[in-house]
This record gives sequence, C-alpha cells and structure tokens, in this order.
Amino acid sequence: MANGGLIGPNFTFTAASTQAEVIHTKTSNSTFTTGASTTVVSAVIIAGGGGGGSGGSSGGGTGGGGGGGAGGARTITCISVCGSTPYPVTVGGGGSSNGDGSDSVLGTGTPYTSTAGGSGGAGPGDAGGDGGSGGGGTEGNSGGSGNTPPTTPSQGNDGGDNPGNPPESNPGAGSGGGGYGNVGGGIVSNTRGGRGGKGIDVCTTAFPGIPSCGKYAGGGGGGGNDPGGGGGILGTPASGLCRTPQYGAGIGGINPSKGGAAGATNRGGGGGGGFDGAAGGGGGSGLVIIKEAAVSIPKQAPGVFTLNEVYDYVKEGEWSF
Repeated sequence: MANGGLIGPNFTFTAASTQAEVIHTKTSNSTFTTGASTTVVSAVIIAGGGGGGSGGSSGGGTGGGGGGGAGGARTITCISVCGSTPYPVTVGGGGSSNGDGSDSVLGTGTPYTSTAGGSGGAGPGDAGGDGGSGGGGTEGNSGGSGNTPPTTPSQGNDGGDNPGNPPESNPGAGSGGGGYGNVGGGIVSNTRGGRGGKGIDVCTTAFPGIPSCGKYAGGGGGGGNDPGGGGGILGTPASGLCRTPQYGAGIGGINPSKGGAAGATNRGGGGGGGFDGAAGGGGGSGLVIIKEAAVSIPKQAPGVFTLNEVYDYVKEGEWSF
C-alpha cells in the first residue's frame, strides 16, 4: 500500500469532523465538562439578587423599604480551558428580606465572579447595601454602590438615592434597587416607591436557547403606599400602577398586602421593598451559562514516524521503496 512514496502496511486516517456547539445552563451548584477539542468558552454569569428592605414606621406614618439590587451580571468571552476537563460552577442564591444575595462563580483556571446584589434599605432611615448592583435607600439615605468590587465592563449600577424625610402625615416610600442597565429610580412621590433599574439583555443569537428570553438582573422596586415601585422598569412609567416586573425583579409592596414581591428564580433580580412593617421580597437566585462553540477537526494521520521507525519497518520488510 502506498504511504507517501513507501510500500507497506495500510494505516487508517481519521476523517475530518466537527465537535458540535454546546450550551451548558447551570441553575444550581454543579460542574461542566468541556469537550475533547474545546480550548475556549464564553459565559454569562448572573449572581443572586439582594432582598428588598422591610417597611417600617415614618414618624406618625408608615414607611417603605428600598428595592433589592440586582445580582452582578457579566458576559465574558475567550475564557481559556482544557479539553475533557470538569470545572466547578457556583450559582448564587437570592438574599432574604434585608439581606444581600450570594456570588456566582465560574471556576475555570482563572475564576470569574459576579458579585451578589446589595440589600434594599429597611424603612425608615437605612441606606441600601453595596454589591453587583446596589439596593435602594430609604428616607434621607443613599442607595448602595453598584459594581462593587469593580469589574470591566461594569457588572451593575447604584441603587436609587432617597431625598426622604416627608411630613409625619405622609408615609415615606423606598427607592428602587439598581439593575445591570441603569441606576435604581428615586421615589416618584412621598407615597410612591422608586422603580428598579433595567436588567441585561443577553443576545439569544450568541447563546441560543437560553431561558427567560435572555432578560436578567433587574433591580427591585421600592415599597410605597400608592403604589409600590415597579421591578426592573425602564424609562418613564405608564399611567396607573406601572407595576409590571421585568428582568426577574420583584415589585414593591403596597397597601393592603404590603409585602414586597420576590425576584424570579434563576434571573438574579432584586426583591421588592416592603411597606408598613411588612418584609421585603427575597432576591432571585442567579444563573451561569457556558457556551462551547463548534470546533472543526481536520483529517488526521495516525502519526509522524521517526527515522528510526522508518529504518526498523524497512529492515523488517514491512515497508519497501
């Protein structure tokens, strides 16, 4: 049989092939194992959202808690990995009322972390907590700082500041938590909580088949008397309640139910602030998505022969010129 000008045994060549694209979606602590030919991956890492602040008393009136900050959100490309190797994934949980969320981590050789969302301030008189995005403040207090610790690009935004200190006859509303897309909104009025910041729109073309249409990490709405703030609302509110939750965030509590709504599971949104002594909603748990792009594998020969191997094959009569 001909082998590059030699006559000898028939060696089998491996045909060209393709290692298919794979999307790993992790909703709890787990591992993912790379394909044999994978050397780089891309990832979306969403941390757990902060819990909304509980409502409280405001002088002779009642007070609203701040909305919880969204969990940090990062989209990272060109992460170096080894083929056929397992890597740990940590998915952060959402914070309870007045509590921060938990970090999400992709444990490759160089780990990548998205930071938990900060808690909403407890009403009245607490500042929002710092985190991936900051929680909303309450009467006379600032929102928490977002993108803490800092990443480039930014993983989130600040919670809304609160001018506060309304007269005793008016209840004080809570400001909205920060989201990936923008800062949490300040109170709309003394009685109306601030809107949460917009979340992230992950490109569903780059990450096909990902859940929730790629919308994550919105800030929780602030609690208020009439009505509570919307969770993850972008732009000017529509007339009426304007309480539609977006990007997985919880809406702020209002009378008569008063409790803030929880962020959606595995979307990293902040919880809504409570009102009049009621608890804030819990933050939504996070999510980690890893993409292994398709890899073209060329036709492969069985190996390269050394001169000594060629000499031995010829000497033994297995090859001839």
